[in-house]
Amino acid sequence: NFPLDLAAVEVPAING
Repeated sequence: NFPLDLAAVEVPAING
């Protein structure tokens, strides 16, 4: 769960 939704592998994290 990264702060950047690059590929949304798990959950669509917040962009930026």
